[in-house]
Amino acid sequence: MRDAYVVEPLVGGDGSGPTPDYFEPVAAWAVWRLGRRGPLRGVYDGAPWPVGDVCEDAVALRLEEVEWNQHSTAIGRVLLWGSVVETDVGWRATRAYPQRIFVPAVTRHELRRAERLARRLAGYGVPVRRLEVPSHADLVAVLQHAFPNESLFRPISAQPGRRSARP
Repeated sequence: MRDAYVVEPLVGGDGSGPTPDYFEPVAAWAVWRLGRRGPLRGVYDGAPWPVGDVCEDAVALRLEEVEWNQHSTAIGRVLLWGSVVETDVGWRATRAYPQRIFVPAVTRHELRRAERLARRLAGYGVPVRRLEVPSHADLVAVLQHAFPNESLFRPISAQPGRRSARP
């Protein structure tokens, strides 16, 4: 574990309480599996990501750390807040919710499956898209190309008034 960040509003009308390190959620990526019933579940930790409610105790990664495996169903950009702790590969947060969800597909069979899954995931109330990729190994490169200007692909650097995420 590296640093802990607090991303919450000030407590108390008099301004007393913890001062957050960031006033906006931290953006990262999550990989999920989806069973026959129930919400998305984190591939790395098994945590449920309930529809219409926040995930509590979520694990999210920097995109370059994402590994797609046989248990993976969807990948998404997520927003993290509450107590956010940076690790070597990403973050762990007390609260998280998807901002966008992608269902990758390579073969024709996977494309049909991705369409069905995208419809099932519509209840999250965020954009859900089928993502055609040349191979699952190319998934991260395709997403990096699609999101070239987002700060989550660069190491966090020290900014005035903020703690550095790196020692």
